[in-house]
Amino acid sequence: MRYSDRLALYLNQTVQLQRQAEPDGYGNMQYSNPQVIKARKEGRTQMVRDTNGETVVSSTTLFTLERVSPMDKIDGVIVINSMSMVDRYGNIVGWEAYL
Repeated sequence: MRYSDRLALYLNQTVQLQRQAEPDGYGNMQYSNPQVIKARKEGRTQMVRDTNGETVVSSTTLFTLERVSPMDKIDGVIVINSMSMVDRYGNIVGWEAYL
């Protein structure tokens, strides 16, 4: 069984993902239409670094097979940071995001 297949067994929730798009003419960030994806949300308070290198509090960790990037939105909440989950062969098998 592949690592991504094992991860998929735990993705028993759905969330709405909105990917960050280009800013509008006024500099306001724009987002794509919501896309429903399978995920696993866990309430876990921890300190993480945001994209500016600042240490901030994350109250939720999300696991999914879909690519999630910092500044995307999950259920309307901005993603603080994210990282790919890689198997022993170097293949990306999932994503871990901090909200």
